[in-house]
Amino acid sequence: MHVEVSPIVPYYVGTQPSGSHTYEQSSQRMGQTFGFEEIHDLLKSQQKIILDFQVSDDSRLTQLENTILEFEDSVYSRLTTLENTVTDLKLHVVRVEKSIKQAPVEFPRRWVKESPQRSLIKRIKNRLNRRRKSLCSPYVVFERKRKKEPNKESVENKEEEEVVVDQVNKFQEEVESVHKEEEALEPVTHYVSEDYPDKVQPAAEVINFPARDEIPDYMRETIDICCRKYTDFGDLLIDMGHISVPRRYIDEFLGNGWLGNEQVDCFAMLMENKRCAAPQLYRSYLYVSPCHWLYRQGNVKPFVEHITKDAIQNTELILIPIINNQHWILLVGTMNESKWRVYDSLPNRMHLAITQSIIEHFLKDTSDAFEEKLIKWPVVMTRGIPVQSNSYDCGVYVCKYMETLVRKEKVNWAEKKDWQELMHLFRAEIVYDICKFALDKSE
Repeated sequence: MHVEVSPIVPYYVGTQPSGSHTYEQSSQRMGQTFGFEEIHDLLKSQQKIILDFQVSDDSRLTQLENTILEFEDSVYSRLTTLENTVTDLKLHVVRVEKSIKQAPVEFPRRWVKESPQRSLIKRIKNRLNRRRKSLCSPYVVFERKRKKEPNKESVENKEEEEVVVDQVNKFQEEVESVHKEEEALEPVTHYVSEDYPDKVQPAAEVINFPARDEIPDYMRETIDICCRKYTDFGDLLIDMGHISVPRRYIDEFLGNGWLGNEQVDCFAMLMENKRCAAPQLYRSYLYVSPCHWLYRQGNVKPFVEHITKDAIQNTELILIPIINNQHWILLVGTMNESKWRVYDSLPNRMHLAITQSIIEHFLKDTSDAFEEKLIKWPVVMTRGIPVQSNSYDCGVYVCKYMETLVRKEKVNWAEKKDWQELMHLFRAEIVYDICKFALDKSE
């Protein structure tokens, strides 16, 4: 098959092919005349517009990308903070669960909220309500409530009570065993015979006490002379006002006996005599007898007659020994600190419970002597002081606390931690002071 191809005729400007019009004719026909330069400018302007549009689109795209990145960053930061808070909460929950598991269950909650007397009264009332009685003719008819099924909480409380009772019984058994051991080591001497309770037994002329070989000769000779002079347990070595010290107090004191209020007052009297003999060695203080609180139902104002405005202005310390539940503590009012300090040889916060009522009773009888309100002073437990390791030296510790505090020397309690080892010597020194005072007075 033969195809004829027409020859390509090049187009030259200015040629006029057949059946065509020139550029000028077409432009005249449209009513416009364009040159090559104008067409070139037009094309350039069109290209510029297109480029401007492209640039504006690119800038908008970059702005959108930046906003998207910022939003992503903010979302990520919030997510991280939420994750951190969630982890913290999880850790807190774990700690709370551990503390709940490790919390000792020693006493039921209702025992903590209510006092023993109040709980006992409630139990008695409930028991009476359960056993209500109504009189019908001459016979007594009991109307008992039906027994309710025990709740889970009541069963748990009973189990807790049984555990607590077992713990208390074990503690009491341990205390009794300790007391038995102490009695076996240190037998108590009964000064009154069982057959004749009114007849007082005679006392020994020589006492073999623990510190006999450790004290100086003059102290041992003074004690022996006093024992040979007062040969009956009822003989009074000191009889001044409410203070009376019979011979049996000497034997009890040297034999690790427990101190009474008269013995503590006797020590305070001897301490005052020492202060009067050498006032440059002692600080100014005021002593309040424990009898002011013990005999509070009667007339106890004579025990605080020496506390006046003039005496308060010149004093630094107020010493108040306290005996409560067979345990001695020392309450000290420091005037320069405006504070009450408690010295306890068996440190226990429960021993502070009675101090507020003692302060109120003391201020009731001495309100005219004080300008400031001592009832508002804080009560502080003194730490770092010597403490006892037995159950009968608390009175001697109170005497030593007073003797140490009233001296002008700076107190360093860390150097006095060996008091328990030297307690037999302290007892012998106090007995020597009592015997010397009794012999000097008799002469």
